[in-house]
Amino acid sequence: MFRKLFAPKPRMTSQEFASKLLSIWSDADMNGDFYNLLRLTEPQRKRYLFSTFLFTAALPSAMAVSSGKRDLLPFTASAYGQMLKVWKDKDSFVRLGDWVITAGEYIRLPELLQKEFQQRVSIEGIEDHRIQLGILLQAVGFIRYDQQIEDAVEIVKCYPTEEQRENLFMKYGTQLQSYICEEMFCPERSREELLRRAMIFASLAGTYCKRISEVYFTAIP
Repeated sequence: MFRKLFAPKPRMTSQEFASKLLSIWSDADMNGDFYNLLRLTEPQRKRYLFSTFLFTAALPSAMAVSSGKRDLLPFTASAYGQMLKVWKDKDSFVRLGDWVITAGEYIRLPELLQKEFQQRVSIEGIEDHRIQLGILLQAVGFIRYDQQIEDAVEIVKCYPTEEQRENLFMKYGTQLQSYICEEMFCPERSREELLRRAMIFASLAGTYCKRISEVYFTAIP
């Protein structure tokens, strides 16, 4: 009772908060810089937008949990839901493998799709499964939302305060790279090139984290 009574009161509505998050995600100059640095292909750019969108939507909840402010979850979760509503073309059917490429998500998606959305799909045929984009967004969002929170909690638990920030950027950068680039561990790339790309993805995650943090701490007392 007292926890609810004295829970932090956000300075803006969840809709206003979601709108500010969307303005970060849609920053053409920021994202254009990373497109150029990473030399992304067209399919990778599509997954980049999809993945940074979900990353942006889920990060405030990860921040709330990892900082011990679970009382803020209704607010951050509401903003997450508001963001998912604005994704365009949700009724269009897409090939799942064009949007999701990670083996871990392929393993989890069939059960999740059947349980929550009554969609039957086998792991063997998952890449070619055609699905409404809105359902795919929600299903993958379930998985990545939980993963971001787990990653943030793990970093806070395993590293001293002064090391948490950079390690979180690396962790999130690695996750984003795995969501976007099918050639993440391509043997044809030199070690230097693989390291360069990994550092750019860490910088991408860090840039998003810093900008979202600014909005988060503006909204939260």
